[in-house]
Amino acid sequence: MQAGRVQQFSAGLAYFYCFAGQPWKTQAMIRRILKEQYDATPGGLNGNEDCGQMSAWYILSALGFYSVCPGQTAYVIGSPLFDKAVLKLDNGKTFTVSARANGSRKPYIQNARLNGQPWNDYLLDHATLVAGGELEFQMGARPQKDWGLAGAGRPAPEIRVSGVPYLTQSSGKFLDRFNADMRCDDPKAEIRYTLDGSTPNSNSERFTTPFDVSVTTELKMRTYTEGAAPSLVVSRTLTRSEPLVPAAPPLPGLKYAYYEGIYRSVYDFAKDTPVATGVVDQPTVEVRRRNDWIGLVFDGLIQIPQEGEYTFYLAAKDGGQLLLDSEEQFESDGRKDEALPQQSILALRAGFHRFTVKFYKCTDKISLAADWSGPGFARTAIPQDVLFHARE
Repeated sequence: MQAGRVQQFSAGLAYFYCFAGQPWKTQAMIRRILKEQYDATPGGLNGNEDCGQMSAWYILSALGFYSVCPGQTAYVIGSPLFDKAVLKLDNGKTFTVSARANGSRKPYIQNARLNGQPWNDYLLDHATLVAGGELEFQMGARPQKDWGLAGAGRPAPEIRVSGVPYLTQSSGKFLDRFNADMRCDDPKAEIRYTLDGSTPNSNSERFTTPFDVSVTTELKMRTYTEGAAPSLVVSRTLTRSEPLVPAAPPLPGLKYAYYEGIYRSVYDFAKDTPVATGVVDQPTVEVRRRNDWIGLVFDGLIQIPQEGEYTFYLAAKDGGQLLLDSEEQFESDGRKDEALPQQSILALRAGFHRFTVKFYKCTDKISLAADWSGPGFARTAIPQDVLFHARE
């Protein structure tokens, strides 16, 4: 550890003392992390925020509990930071967490009551929380080593969920027909689906054999397995490939927008005002004005020379996104030593199609490469003579 400061932490690790029969150690560590790892300065998060994970940890831990294992139905109790917090639940009820005799030097739970009854368990089930009520703690300066031991050695209760269904084809874009073949890795799972955009239920059409789709269709599917909750609903848009018809002959090159800011995802600059705009022959980082904390969007049209199956590749450091006909093909996020190439295979008709590349850069190395392969040609950089943008 650094002097006076805990180094970057693993989100759930401080709660593991509870599972070892020593909840009081969790209480002390949670308070220390809340105090030392967070503050209202640019460096107030000691680590990668990673789409809100560290902030979520702070909010839950400050309330007094945390979902150590996603997919399980219980929270592990830590040490509440506030004297009182009221959660307004979606079902119209409220759940109140109060901490009597609380203070910066009183992180230890002496005793607790749930809805007026003594509570001596370090686990709090989600169903209990959403039912509404009050969890009341009595806090103190010395550890109460007997509190919370009713749950000692007992793992959080598990909830079994039916396996997630998927299509065998990665892309939903097709020329004349799409062969819808649904699968689930659990052989006991039963797949139910709809083709009209409605949410499937246990009475919806049951998938038994693959079938063809010839028009653009919104497919939704979920699985049902005995003794398990239904899976989440998986939605796939099966799109018949059709080229765009520009109102006027398009102009060469892609439009670009250049951004500067603290970006860790292509979504972070979606509503920002670009620092510069213009037109470039191909996606390139050469339009940048500095080497880190930047974002770029290249947007326009790609002219597909002949009908067939094409593979698109994008290698972006630190991350990027490729959209074709406004549909995301893939996205890569997160800092890494080298640009990790991603690819997507899809069927396209000859003619113009919407083409968008988004890119962001944090620090260290910078690189961006957009390639393709298709009928009659091997992988190569996407040439500038097939990239255009619409006239104003």
